[in-house]
Amino acid sequence: MTSSKISGPGLRDAQDISACVTRAVEVQIDWAQRPLLERLKFITEWRDVLVSRREELADATVRELGKPLSLARDEVSRAIAHIDAALHVFTDYLFEPERIDEHVSVMREPVGTVALVMPWNNPVALPVSNIAPALLGGNAIVFKPAPEADGVATLLMKTLAQAGMPKDLVVRTASTVDAGRALVRHPGISAVAVTGSIATGRDIASACAGRFVPVRAELGGNNAVIVLADADLPQAARDLVRNAFAFAGQRCTALRRAVVDASVIDEFQALLVTEAGGLHVLDAQLENAVVGPMISLDARERVYGQIRDSVDRGALLLTGGERIDLASGHGLSPSIIRCDDPRDPIVQNESFGPVLVVQSASSLEQAIQLANGVEQGLIQAACTRDQSALAKIQALAEVGIFQSGAAPLPVHEMAAFVGRKASGYGGPEHGRWDLDFYTRPKSAYSSG
Repeated sequence: MTSSKISGPGLRDAQDISACVTRAVEVQIDWAQRPLLERLKFITEWRDVLVSRREELADATVRELGKPLSLARDEVSRAIAHIDAALHVFTDYLFEPERIDEHVSVMREPVGTVALVMPWNNPVALPVSNIAPALLGGNAIVFKPAPEADGVATLLMKTLAQAGMPKDLVVRTASTVDAGRALVRHPGISAVAVTGSIATGRDIASACAGRFVPVRAELGGNNAVIVLADADLPQAARDLVRNAFAFAGQRCTALRRAVVDASVIDEFQALLVTEAGGLHVLDAQLENAVVGPMISLDARERVYGQIRDSVDRGALLLTGGERIDLASGHGLSPSIIRCDDPRDPIVQNESFGPVLVVQSASSLEQAIQLANGVEQGLIQAACTRDQSALAKIQALAEVGIFQSGAAPLPVHEMAAFVGRKASGYGGPEHGRWDLDFYTRPKSAYSSG
């Protein structure tokens, strides 16, 4: 995911953030002392508000970001599912201390005041999936949205107020880069959850390390699928094209690289080109839109330049690479590039655009090596009927998430969402793993 690098804050932003954090810290003390049932009741009421305003939230996401309508609706549904997961997990774990034996028990306490530094591409699901468990755990929140999603963030804050949120329990800062710089450095912040670029994650982790402030960072993925000769090639091509190009590839879960058995690569490339040709770049509000525009003209020109540079270095553009202007934004046609040089930047770097890179592998071992041969390690997929090969690929995949098949990943609200290598830092998201980030254990011993 793309995001601006975090460094020193401006004076005005630091002053504003200090006021925001101070307000949240004061409220957190009272919130943590309230019964869990009261916190559960508030989050349940917030869930009901989101359900009642789901079309409004989806429409705002389409309007502000150019996310295709069907994907925006799906995002709101995922946000609600994350609330359900948090309600389930925190109900199970927080009512009573965990008994170790008759003399020892472990209780869970809030972390304190948490900073959320959120991206633009999932402006509903990602904030909601953090806000719900953080508040259930007894924490307060200072929320820094991405500037591109400023309007959606404002609407989310209105839903919290409508549900009866105590004043300043969730404080929303300015969406500027300087606000983020100041926020993660403020001494009142007890933990930071961030979704962004690798550079952003490294800078935030560095800023927090000196104070021993825990950081949980999801930092995108340059994800690969391995396609073996025995796969259902037409099905794999259909699934992969939709996976790679939905929302113009502006998803950390998108498959961006296809490592294909050399014996079938020509056939598979032809299938991919045919499938991509039927996937038109449409205005985001249309019911049948899948690709949609990119987030900005600058983003489109950046990815367009990456494609042209790769072709100049010898890569083969199989299809796409054309600028398309829409009423809802700046589009780029789905682009498929054949590039067998594993060192080429188009292979190594996460484009975060509608680009699929195809590479040839002469053996299973080489395919695994190519799939693992990038800095990131979020998702890897495989298309094969050979269960032995599938098991080997899964065992050797240097990622936090593995999938069989190339269809868009249906992220489960109770499963660990986690990256390895440069794709993740500080532990998984979602389900029971949120409990470990948003609460701290305290062991209690009694004399026997």
